[in-house]
Amino acid sequence: MTTKKIIIVVVSIVLVLGAIVVITVAGIVGSVFYGISTSEAAGTSREFLRNSEQLKQDIGEIQDFGRFVTGNINFNNGAGNAQLSLKVYGSRQTVNATVELIYGGGKWRVTAASYHNDDGQRIDLLNPYEARAWIGTLACPLGHVSQALPSDVRRWLCPADNRQRNAEPRAVASGCRHS
Repeated sequence: MTTKKIIIVVVSIVLVLGAIVVITVAGIVGSVFYGISTSEAAGTSREFLRNSEQLKQDIGEIQDFGRFVTGNINFNNGAGNAQLSLKVYGSRQTVNATVELIYGGGKWRVTAASYHNDDGQRIDLLNPYEARAWIGTLACPLGHVSQALPSDVRRWLCPADNRQRNAEPRAVASGCRHS
C-alpha cells in the first residue's frame, strides 16, 4: 500500500468515528430535551401558563409554546421538584417563562412562576403565599411535613423547627416531620 492510500484510509476511519460520536451525542441530547418536553412537569407548567390571567393580560391570548423545554427534574423517594423554562407565544408578545414545581401525592404542583418582560423586569405569576398554602396539602394527615420532600422545601414549610418531635408512631414510620 502506498502512503497516499494509508492516509486516505486513516482519515476515512477518523471521519467515520467522528460522525458516530456526533450522532451519539446528538441522540443523547435530543432524548433529554424530548424527555423534559414531554414530561408531566412540562405539561403541568404549560397548563398553568395557559390559564394564567396575568400572563394573558400581559402578552395576549396564549397561542403556543416553544418546542424545547429546558431545566431540571429531580426525584427522590416518591417526591420531586423541577425548574423548567419555556418560551410562551402570546398574541401580542413572546416571553421566556420559568416555572418551579414540586411532586407529591401523585401529581405536580406549581410553586412559583415568572417571566421577564421587555424591560428585563421579573413578573411573578404566582403569589408565593398562595403556593405555600397549597403545598401544605403535601403534609401528612397528622400535620407533619413529609421527609420525602427536598430539605429546602421542608425548611420552607416549617422554618421554626426542623427537629423530629414526639409524633404518633404512624407519622414517624412514614418519615414525616412535625410542621
